[in-house]
Amino acid sequence: MQKLRKLLKLTLEALSDRKISQLTGMSRNTIDKYKEVFAKHPLSYQQLLKLSDKELYSIVYPPAEQDPVMMNYIVCSQI
Repeated sequence: MQKLRKLLKLTLEALSDRKISQLTGMSRNTIDKYKEVFAKHPLSYQQLLKLSDKELYSIVYPPAEQDPVMMNYIVCSQI
């Protein structure tokens, strides 16, 4: 989470992806991926920085949607 927090801070400082890559060791593609995730979220970068590691993790790595077929199997097998 430290790298993600550093990415958020450096983005707020208006540094380029190339410079952020040099400072964090992340690839520019990875930086773009995280920026895309953060841009889709309703919280600002400042608000994201205030979140706990657990909350930030849940934004970056949301739980996978349940497979409806598998869920149907689980429900039926319990009957």
